[in-house]
Amino acid sequence: MVPLAGQHDPLSLLRREGGAIVADFGLAFDWAMQFENPKGIYTPVPDKCPDGHKGPCFALSGISSAIWPITVAEITAAPEDQRPQLVEIFYRVNYWSKWLEQFSVQMLANSVFDMKINAGPSVAVQLLQRLVGATQDGILGPQTVAAVNRANPKNVVSDYAKVRCLYYDGIDGSPADHASWTRRAMATCEATS
Repeated sequence: MVPLAGQHDPLSLLRREGGAIVADFGLAFDWAMQFENPKGIYTPVPDKCPDGHKGPCFALSGISSAIWPITVAEITAAPEDQRPQLVEIFYRVNYWSKWLEQFSVQMLANSVFDMKINAGPSVAVQLLQRLVGATQDGILGPQTVAAVNRANPKNVVSDYAKVRCLYYDGIDGSPADHASWTRRAMATCEATS
């Protein structure tokens, strides 16, 4: 789990690489795993099937067997001690990008990465683009990164959490789902206060 306020300032926790300040995948991955795999168990667990998919469905560290059946099967078949690394590789390849790495605020990179996992990359990026006044094409690129990095760090983190909650309010889900999604979104605000 990512250390929270008091142990460091998450708004300024940045990594220097070649003189440039960049957000860190490892920190974003740890942030997301506190929601996707809080117990650190790398075996499939029963999961709700998404609309249009027949069960049974499972999730392995948040990776849905309905959406990623081959990946879940391959990771499950791997020796247990190799599964954490395979899960990390999966998330790096499918949800991280060189553009997230260029965010000047680690906690925002954590939140957008987490939303890409939770709601899909296009939705996560469109919500961010709407917030920072960038073209809402759902593609994270240089214009969006520039707009993000011009924004007030504390405001953009808390405002993105609120936009996530509004998004969740507009989709179907049980009361328990909505409570979980809201806690997940608002955790970034708690970590930066």
